[in-house]
Amino acid sequence: MTGLGVTIVLWLAIYAWWWRKQEKRFAFRSFLLGTTAGRSRWFNQLDRWFPQHPVRSWGIILLGFFLPCTAGLWAWEMYRENVYMIVGGLAALGGPFLADRLYRWWWKRRCFLQWKEALRGLSTVLRMGRPWVEAIHRVEEETPEPLQSMLIQMEAEIRLGSAEGEALRRMTERTGIDSLKILTTLVEMVAEKGGDMADALDDLAAQWEEEEELLADLRTETGMYRLSAYLLPLLMLGLLVWFWPTISPLFAAGWFVSLFIGATLTVLAGLGISLRMVSKLDV
Repeated sequence: MTGLGVTIVLWLAIYAWWWRKQEKRFAFRSFLLGTTAGRSRWFNQLDRWFPQHPVRSWGIILLGFFLPCTAGLWAWEMYRENVYMIVGGLAALGGPFLADRLYRWWWKRRCFLQWKEALRGLSTVLRMGRPWVEAIHRVEEETPEPLQSMLIQMEAEIRLGSAEGEALRRMTERTGIDSLKILTTLVEMVAEKGGDMADALDDLAAQWEEEEELLADLRTETGMYRLSAYLLPLLMLGLLVWFWPTISPLFAAGWFVSLFIGATLTVLAGLGISLRMVSKLDV
């Protein structure tokens, strides 16, 4: 069973690598030719499930599916209890979405922090009298991934004739980082009405730092409520596994199966409402 699971994971890793190559080909055709011909309906559906192309990692998504699945099969093999397979299957259904969300949060957070440093570098180069595209080129040489790839693509678009604000707006749409919308508006306003771009970038970097301090205080105040909502599903899952040997014989009765399904759906609905309410506190 373990060998079969490892083989399946390796094959899917190869498939994820091939799919990533296909993604790059489609992105290249869309950028240069303005067409998405050749994309299957399944590919478009995956785009709706897991949006934001620069952030998406099929390896992380597949890992979020197969880790719970493999853990459930291993526990079932060890203890011969169907509850482990059921729990593993349910976790595997939500695992890709959870893994993708966590990875996207980490990617956006890292990219945003790199942008704060890049603003200082851009303002320094602009004060030397260099044009905007050269400032981007110099900053991207000293910037690590993932922001480096974004800057390289933005520089290529500017050199192909796009305006600075337009290229920056497209990068903001691709990454999905809302804070960059302010930067896009700022660049467009300075380019249209005139002004010192270096001073504007320094002011924006200072504003972002003040906002980070304020958000840190807010996260501290609301941390206990968010932690309680996130730990509640794990607590209920642990209680279900703990009492499963006691309640499993009752599944022979049809009325208990109906009661169990109804109670599970009710609890899931309540958890969904709680998480939705708490997500409003997630700043």
